[in-house]
Amino acid sequence: MKKIFTFVSAVVMALGMQAAAIDTIQVDGIYYQLNDDQTATLIRYSTSSKYEIDTIVVPVTVEKEEVSYPVVALGQGAFRNATSRSITFAEGSQVTTLGMQCFQAAVNLQELEIPEGVTLIPMTSIHNATATNPMKIKKLILPSTLDSLALFSICLPQLDTIVFKGTVPPSIATKVTATWTQNPWMVNVNNACNTNTEAVVVVPFGAKAAYQNTAWIGDYFTTIQEDVVEVATIADFNAVEDGKTVKLTLTDAKVTAYADLQHVYYIEDATAATVVAIDTLTVGTALNGYLIGTKSYNDIDFVTFELKESILNVTDASGITASETTLTPTVMTIPEACDMANYARLITIENVAITGSGRNKTLTDANENTIKSRDLFGVLSTEFTWPEEAASVTGICLFYMTGWFIIPISEEAIVAKEATAIKNIETESGKTVKFIRNGQLLIRHNGRVYNVLGF
Repeated sequence: MKKIFTFVSAVVMALGMQAAAIDTIQVDGIYYQLNDDQTATLIRYSTSSKYEIDTIVVPVTVEKEEVSYPVVALGQGAFRNATSRSITFAEGSQVTTLGMQCFQAAVNLQELEIPEGVTLIPMTSIHNATATNPMKIKKLILPSTLDSLALFSICLPQLDTIVFKGTVPPSIATKVTATWTQNPWMVNVNNACNTNTEAVVVVPFGAKAAYQNTAWIGDYFTTIQEDVVEVATIADFNAVEDGKTVKLTLTDAKVTAYADLQHVYYIEDATAATVVAIDTLTVGTALNGYLIGTKSYNDIDFVTFELKESILNVTDASGITASETTLTPTVMTIPEACDMANYARLITIENVAITGSGRNKTLTDANENTIKSRDLFGVLSTEFTWPEEAASVTGICLFYMTGWFIIPISEEAIVAKEATAIKNIETESGKTVKFIRNGQLLIRHNGRVYNVLGF
């Protein structure tokens, strides 16, 4: 009797211990087992039943009598033989456990994404039942949390693409005999329903070698490629969808500016388009090589990259680029300076009285028009000297927080072109100004170059 108990216990542990059921409920045609640990498992009503709902979304929680139960598992055979065309998981899914056969023979599915949190794909969970009516999944997406693939876990003969989100490949269970080896992708050695070896394996950037060197990934599939969009120009980069990892090839691009407070560098290529990159470089450096980064924007449309030094061929240079030019400020009145058409312009306001203390000043003209003047970014304070009253002030004109400012800059410090393009955005609370960077206003300060409009 003791031997029998030990054997049964081992089987239960191998299949994964489930919390004891306290009830079963049905929500929108789907059945859930409520567990005594106040979680829920999605199940079939009976072993002979199947779901025939065309589109199924596995919810984050289900409720009974105002008690919320997180859906944490798919039970054994949960979607076996389902005729559904789409089975997805709601955003924020808490499913971490898949039962054996949970998607087996769900022959109408074209794509399937397993949610983050799942660590194991168990035996026969995404698997054909018969060669005469095979599963039709063409794209399978596996989460970054995946640790292991069980034997016979994924058999998809029509698979085109399998995406691994994890930078570390999962461990692979195999069965080895004297004459053959079976692995997760196979029903059996000679079965025509084994997973398509020509399916493209897509992995995170930098993980290709690790997957190629993982037995029964690199040994089974023909093609492994990194999930990265390759572009040749910054203009092409700007057209890529946000959130995508991008490989940007640069030929004789220039590091045109360094913004100290943000630790970013402005890079310009032959198309005159610019990109912001994070690293330690020298203004004037020529870049020949490529950058890898995730496409993202901040609130003023700057792009951020993380430079990968190991793949950059950097030609050393020093100083500011030879193409720098000294700008001539446009003389205008205070009302003109406060016009949106002159946003981000380099201007001079003449014949003004200067009042105030510290960094915050007010300029007043003869007609009692006023504009605030402020060393907004703090990088010019040791270089800039406030003029006497009834003098002129040169700087850039910005709308910042509470109104219009002229940000003073000594003319000797101006070394590059100005930005011109802006965008007015209507919001519920009124108008908001968004700067669209068509150029750059660079200043030299204490031997460094700053993009004033980059902060």
